[in-house]
Amino acid sequence: MMNNGSKRFANLKRLAEWKEKEAATRFGRERRERDGAFKRLQELRQYRKEYLQRYTQSVQADGSVTRMREYQLFIDKLDEAVAEQERLLRHHEDRCDLAKRAWGDEYTNTRTLDTVIERKRGEERRAQAKSEQRLIDDRGPRRS
Repeated sequence: MMNNGSKRFANLKRLAEWKEKEAATRFGRERRERDGAFKRLQELRQYRKEYLQRYTQSVQADGSVTRMREYQLFIDKLDEAVAEQERLLRHHEDRCDLAKRAWGDEYTNTRTLDTVIERKRGEERRAQAKSEQRLIDDRGPRRS
């Protein structure tokens, strides 16, 4: 049984649950973005490592200054790409942390409303029982 007081709280709870769900969805999206950025960074680092090995082998076999310079320019570009991906990863980690905290806040709000609603329903049940008891007492046999 729900009176107007607990009904109002129930409406607030539905809104809180919706906000919590939205925050969880946002957190999931940010986590996927962060994980993707991390994976791309690992791939770039691996590619750079492999390219550097080829560079070392090529220099040892060829020794061409022009070829060495081309390899070095490309390695410099890979270093820039790695640094940019590291910045992007930090950005996504920050956004993921914020989204996780927001989700936690919404979760806490929803649980708090659960507690308030249960308390309000308890008050309403006690008030209803008291009212029913008064009716029984008023209608019951009277002793003189």
